[in-house]
Amino acid sequence: MSKTGNFFFYFIVLYTFSFPIFVNNLGSIGNILINGTLILFLSPIIIKNNKYLVSQLNKNNDLLLILLLIFLYFVIIVLTIFVGSFYHDNFLILRDFYELHKPILYILIILYIYNYFNINTTKFNFDHIFYLIFLILIIFAYFQLDRYRSLTLLYTGENIYESERLTIPFGNPYDYAFVMTFFCIFFFYKYALSKIIFIFPFLISIYLLIETGSRSNAFAFLITFLFFVPLLVLFSNFKMRIKFFFFLKSIILISILFFFLNSPFSEKFFEEHDMVYLQFIDFLNYGEIGESGRNRFEQLNIIVERSLDNPMMILLGNGPTKGLELGKTSDGIIYYSEHLESSITYIYFRYGLIGIILFTLLFLSILRISLIVCRNLKSRLKLKVFNLSFLTWIISIPFGSIGGVFFEQPRSSFFFYLLIGIILCIKSKIKSLNHTNVKNS
Repeated sequence: MSKTGNFFFYFIVLYTFSFPIFVNNLGSIGNILINGTLILFLSPIIIKNNKYLVSQLNKNNDLLLILLLIFLYFVIIVLTIFVGSFYHDNFLILRDFYELHKPILYILIILYIYNYFNINTTKFNFDHIFYLIFLILIIFAYFQLDRYRSLTLLYTGENIYESERLTIPFGNPYDYAFVMTFFCIFFFYKYALSKIIFIFPFLISIYLLIETGSRSNAFAFLITFLFFVPLLVLFSNFKMRIKFFFFLKSIILISILFFFLNSPFSEKFFEEHDMVYLQFIDFLNYGEIGESGRNRFEQLNIIVERSLDNPMMILLGNGPTKGLELGKTSDGIIYYSEHLESSITYIYFRYGLIGIILFTLLFLSILRISLIVCRNLKSRLKLKVFNLSFLTWIISIPFGSIGGVFFEQPRSSFFFYLLIGIILCIKSKIKSLNHTNVKNS
């Protein structure tokens, strides 16, 4: 990798995760400062390397499939804008057409990452990227939690700032929690399968996840951590010695957590973060899903009822019409189409059953690729830990997606497709990776 190529890559990462969008001055249009700039930066590189990438597409069916599904997403956006405008009489605004850039950006991100990491197989190590992003998030967390108001309001709205939920550099706490869930999983595996020192970033990532106040992502992490993580490790191709230490370290970690729960610090901690855990207690005891959960179900009911009399709306949705007033909840809150929170509601409203099928195929394709890598990658402990982290994170997404549409938002979508590009790159190099003995791999 050339020094220029390395510099540009780290510049892209730093820019994406640190540049403000001036939301209180520009509104949601400020997101184009991230997505639009990424398109401008990445397009020349893809054009320059088009011959190599075309050759890869000709022999890499997985890469071709993922890009084809994302391109179909672009086609569906165009189609649903047309259908919504002519068949549902939806009033289009300029911001509706901004949605067209998203699939283009996602394709560019995957191609750029795939191209960048295919240049040099012998230094196939991604950990430093995650350390850098995690460090950026810690720095922003320090400033927000210490109430640096002027900085915080460059990234998020006044209402989110007043809620005191950890958010920046993302636009809302759910996107932050979505990304932090990966780091919780990643650092746990690094601790349990590699070095004990990683218990510290793991505990920090857990704390930051709790500070977001995102119950859906906390729930997603708990479900995957308690049920899927042990099974994935048990049936993985790690050596028996590594599996033994995994379960031993897990027991040590659980013991530490129980010690904390019985310490005098725990009472104060839970008092300050009751928003997260009290809802779980109410759900287990009374089946109560809370106001936030009720609002999400009401949103879904409104969307489904609205579509029942229109087969075209069931099939293709309304398109990305953001200014449409959908109705009011039982609390008297007016819901506009751009404020839909749950992923299933968002996709069904915009793109109908066709959209749900498309995103399901994309999810299952990514899951299949990661499972293949998990089964076939024999060496390279760091890569195996990353892939297992990615696989676990992907499994957690359906549970967490009830809280937000993370894969559509600036920064969090970059992170999502960054990881997809990496896993596609690993998949394409499995044979050479298994036959290359790399020190400290």
